Amino acid sequence: MFVRRAMQTGNPEKEIVALLKDAGVQDSRAQAASSAFSKRLPELRKACILQSSQLSGKYLVDFDWRLNLSLESNCFSGLRIPHLQVILFLSDGAGQLEEVVMELDETEFELLLSSIGKLNQACNNMAI
Repeated sequence: MFVRRAMQTGNPEKEIVALLKDAGVQDSRAQAASSAFSKRLPELRKACILQSSQLSGKYLVDFDWRLNLSLESNCFSGLRIPHLQVILFLSDGAGQLEEVVMELDETEFELLLSSIGKLNQACNNMAI
């Protein structure tokens, strides 16, 4: 559990040392554990992603976005309707990529942004 907590910070090696010292581990042993952790960081990140993907199935690998603006149509002159296209690249634990395309108008985008903000706030309030 503290490995995940340490990986969420900008400097996981210092966080490991601090967490171990708080748990009463000697400084030299905390430094050795931090050194081993830093050498295995890519492995640990991959293991955390695989463990998380087993719970949720898929995880976000990358995304792309594009803003389209409809300027006119036959019926309406001067029409300006923005559409946001978001392409999500999802991967399962086996490395298979899936592309999910969403197209949102302004109202849908504002709703999505509000929901993501609420989700972010809920995640920040969770005890790890």
